[in-house]
Amino acid sequence: MNVKKLFACLLLSFAAVTLFGCGMAEEVPQETAATTARYSEEELDKMAENMPEIVFVMSYQADDENIFGCYVMNTGIIKLFDFREIAPDEVYDVRDVYDRLEEAGCERLEPRSGMHYEFLLITENNLNHLSQEEMTEYYKRLLLINGNAEYIEWGYTLDSYGGYYKFYGIKGHDNQVKECILLLGYGTDSEYKHSNPDARDMYADFIRIFPKLDGITLE
Repeated sequence: MNVKKLFACLLLSFAAVTLFGCGMAEEVPQETAATTARYSEEELDKMAENMPEIVFVMSYQADDENIFGCYVMNTGIIKLFDFREIAPDEVYDVRDVYDRLEEAGCERLEPRSGMHYEFLLITENNLNHLSQEEMTEYYKRLLLINGNAEYIEWGYTLDSYGGYYKFYGIKGHDNQVKECILLLGYGTDSEYKHSNPDARDMYADFIRIFPKLDGITLE
């Protein structure tokens, strides 16, 4: 092989390595963009004006029963819902019945009964609420989160109780389309975990505000 051909081969090899390296380097920002949006504070304030009527939802599904739980209005008021009476033979996903949550509204919840458990009755009168300012700040944080939490199977069970929590955030858009995002979920043998850590941080905040939906204490 003469010098010119050798030089050409080396040049092509260097170009291939460079292109491959650039491709790998761009993977991280692409992945970040999929889970974290970028807006200025002014843009977030403007987008917060289109906050949907219902902003956050915590659902609970025990065994094969339909879902029940609570949701947060854009005013900060927390309300209860229960689909067990409306559709006892179904198990809904909040993303499919978001527009029916108020239809399933109720004033009290009796989560579950069993031989070895006693229950905490949940009523609207003993619910906590958030201020309008708090709701605006939480919604602006939600706007920065893209994509749904991913399912993770643990491969074991902590106990025999089969309940499952799921925490959702709902974004509103100018054309009135609503985007329902699964921020976190967990049960006895699996979970839904979001790659954006603020999804988990918001869940930690709201779990202290929401009632304990399984409502059980050992006798």
